[in-house]
Amino acid sequence: MNNLKKLKSLYRKNSLYFARVAECFIENGELKKAQKIIDKAEDDFEGYFSLELLRIKILIKNQKFEEAKDLLNYLKNIDEKNQAIYNLLSEVYLNLGKREEYTLMLRKLYKLDPFNKNVKNLLGLKNRESFNLSTSGLENDKEYLEEPGQFNNTVESSADNIYEKDLTKDEDAEKRASALRRYKENLSKDKNSVDDDFIKKSSLSVSNENRYDGSESFVTLPESNVDSDLDEFDLLEEVDSFSLPKVDSDLNDTEDEGVKKLIDKQRELEEDLKSVDSNLTFYKDINLLDNEIDLKSDDGFRGEVDHNSENNSSFKKDVVDNLLAEKRGTYRKPIKIATTTLGEIYNSQGQYQKSREVYLHLLEDDPTNVDYRKALIDSEFKIAKQRIEEEINYYTGLLRNHPENKKYLERFKRYKDELDSLSKEKNIKISQLDQMNES
Repeated sequence: MNNLKKLKSLYRKNSLYFARVAECFIENGELKKAQKIIDKAEDDFEGYFSLELLRIKILIKNQKFEEAKDLLNYLKNIDEKNQAIYNLLSEVYLNLGKREEYTLMLRKLYKLDPFNKNVKNLLGLKNRESFNLSTSGLENDKEYLEEPGQFNNTVESSADNIYEKDLTKDEDAEKRASALRRYKENLSKDKNSVDDDFIKKSSLSVSNENRYDGSESFVTLPESNVDSDLDEFDLLEEVDSFSLPKVDSDLNDTEDEGVKKLIDKQRELEEDLKSVDSNLTFYKDINLLDNEIDLKSDDGFRGEVDHNSENNSSFKKDVVDNLLAEKRGTYRKPIKIATTTLGEIYNSQGQYQKSREVYLHLLEDDPTNVDYRKALIDSEFKIAKQRIEEEINYYTGLLRNHPENKKYLERFKRYKDELDSLSKEKNIKISQLDQMNES
């Protein structure tokens, strides 16, 4: 019960924390509690991918892999760059024993994130040989991989079309929400699905598992149909403060691993917020981008922001909360926040991936801004540079002990040449942008 209270302290009405809390319950096998959170969040976050992905995780926990596969393939057609979808699909195909499809999903993940060490290991790509795709035997898979020998397609195309790809491929929220609504309507009209009476009487809870066939997984159930044993967990009426909650240290000794994970995430979030607070005084330059959801809260916030109010601490805490709590690629954010100052902070801290995300968001609002494009190129170069320098340092150590090893020397030189090439390429593209700006 004490753990439950701690979880409730992390949950706020209309807050994106619903995804964190629900996921924690799913990991602990408390599927009914997770389902109640998801159902209550649906009205405020319609079309929000977190909802659909969390529902799918419940299906997977219930070993309903075929239903999960169908829903994931549908979502993949809506958002083809969402890594969470391919992660879940790979898990589903593995459980179904479909090794070929499982491998294809891993290759797609590799294309989206070529530095994911877990994916590289699963594909059989050695960490120290990952930059030469021809050694993996995957170079002929045109659908899932770029041409062999290219180190990082995001770096090589950053000045020309990377921001265009992110903008054009990412469908707007209304289209996603509309597509999901149509899918739900089709489910309700399907003659092969369960009848209306069954939908009214059933839920996604484990207790009804033997009656549930998976086809109505997107149906929102009436409040009265939720099991009464969850009444004490009345999440939407407890905490309405926008400030980040403090976490008591007495949870350190708990045996609930799921709660520990959630508390660790919260502490990490608080540390990130302190870093941002120390550098941004009043968040004067906050830009609202992709205002996909009309967030509602008890203090009357309806998605409209007074940018001139320096004392709007509730809003400031909330938007920074949303930015730091939701990582791109895991869940899609209803609101995306980006500032030039925040990008500079991340860059100075060596968090180049976060810096890259900030400038991508800024370019969505101002795609012709030369400074944003140059900052994006610089961030992407530094991401690639970090990875290559890891390899250079690795082979430097090997060569100290084996100075005559031709294989080590060859790879060391290859990575050095690759780094020099990327550096020259970055300088050329920045120079081109400067010339365009002058003209």
